[in-house]
Amino acid sequence: GWQAAQAIALGADAVGMSGNILAVLLQQGEEAAAAYLRDVIADLKDIMVLTGSRTVRELQQVPLIFTGDTLAFIQSRGYEPQFRRKR
Repeated sequence: GWQAAQAIALGADAVGMSGNILAVLLQQGEEAAAAYLRDVIADLKDIMVLTGSRTVRELQQVPLIFTGDTLAFIQSRGYEPQFRRKR
């Protein structure tokens, strides 16, 4: 779920996870695939609560914070990340 939330916060309108779900389904069965989906949804809901986002659109508006290697990578290419943005 956190990877889906991360993609949405970076501007995605949708995320793909069918390959992961199919792999769980084929290897562990239907109940495991359903449990996987429940976990993804629970993680996404937790992240939305922690960021104060009631909708996907609001999650897309949360300020982004870059640190460590990601921040160094961005800055090494001459960009300064914008922490507040409008979409």
